[in-house]
Amino acid sequence: MKRRRCISIGLFIAVFLSGAKPVYTMAYENTGVIQESQNQLSVKVSKVHEKYGNVYIGIKNPDFLKLFQYGDIVDVTIGGQLLEVPVCSSYSDVDSKKVVIVASSAEDKANEDIILAINLGSFADTYGTAVNDNVTINLSKKGGYLDEYEIRQLKRTNNRDDYSSDEVFANFREITYGSIAPGRLYRSSNPINPEIGRNQYAMRLTEAAGVKVIFNLSETADEVSAHLGTDTNGNLAYYKGLNDTGNVYAMGMGLDSQSEDFKQKLAVILREMSEKKGPYLIHCVEGKDRTGFVAALLESLMGAKYWEIKDDYMDSFVNFFHVPVAPGQYDRIGNNNILESMRQMAGIPKGGSLKGVDLSKAAETYIKSIGLTDDEIEKIKVNLSN
Repeated sequence: MKRRRCISIGLFIAVFLSGAKPVYTMAYENTGVIQESQNQLSVKVSKVHEKYGNVYIGIKNPDFLKLFQYGDIVDVTIGGQLLEVPVCSSYSDVDSKKVVIVASSAEDKANEDIILAINLGSFADTYGTAVNDNVTINLSKKGGYLDEYEIRQLKRTNNRDDYSSDEVFANFREITYGSIAPGRLYRSSNPINPEIGRNQYAMRLTEAAGVKVIFNLSETADEVSAHLGTDTNGNLAYYKGLNDTGNVYAMGMGLDSQSEDFKQKLAVILREMSEKKGPYLIHCVEGKDRTGFVAALLESLMGAKYWEIKDDYMDSFVNFFHVPVAPGQYDRIGNNNILESMRQMAGIPKGGSLKGVDLSKAAETYIKSIGLTDDEIEKIKVNLSN
């Protein structure tokens, strides 16, 4: 790919003695940055992520962060629609299904474009966005999201010594809420992908648990084969053995649990769970969001209480980011993410109470809506409880 060449990468500032605001102008070759003046930016979409639907905007991270700061709220016009969007450093800095601009201050991201995304959703699918679409960004409220942004700042290390156990480090745990029997269902970070430095720990724990069926939510069969192909010392032999016998299901799911693609692949998982005995392992990359939704659905089906579902989901944030189990950040993340997904499943308005809601019945209704039969649902229940 031809690398973009900056014609005028500098930030030209004219400060007038009259006290007028500084005026910034930026120009790039082929990036679609047309002009910026007084925190107004005109750009084009440079790329759309095929799997996740994230939209890359043609301005590099450090250049964008010279114009706007974390916690600012900006007006984004794209495809004829006006959106009010916070500027953040991570997708999880906003609630599930909310739009966010993700701009990284990391040195290794300096040559990458900013991202317009939906947390746990597909921006491109939602708004019909394509490469070269025009985008304008204007400052709306300086620091208007700063308090919320600061509450959500989560820091994770990839150093085992920073965590209390292998299980915590690998985000590996057994699920026994509701009528799920011990030794039936596990969740984890990725046991074969070294991206976040935990796979060897997750792999050893998976083997020790005697897992018989693995549902890899994040990767395709080709990606699984690529990881296994790099294993020259046999550390991934257990996973490879399950894969070779047809007991690894590589689903390559996106993050949007409401998309038809996600639902179709979820139906495959549940149908296989009805046919094959466990123990089962569900994992994605971190074992947090895609895994969190599937785990919450199964927990609901098996009679777990809504606060148990939240606690299990939040264990990933406690494990990865040391979020304290206390009112505030813990409740905000859980209520606005996994419990909101449960509200959607149960047909409850956003922010509504889950007290008294029969989540097991809601889960059955949802699972039927994606194509499973009563008989298949009953088999899942039997396999998880016996």
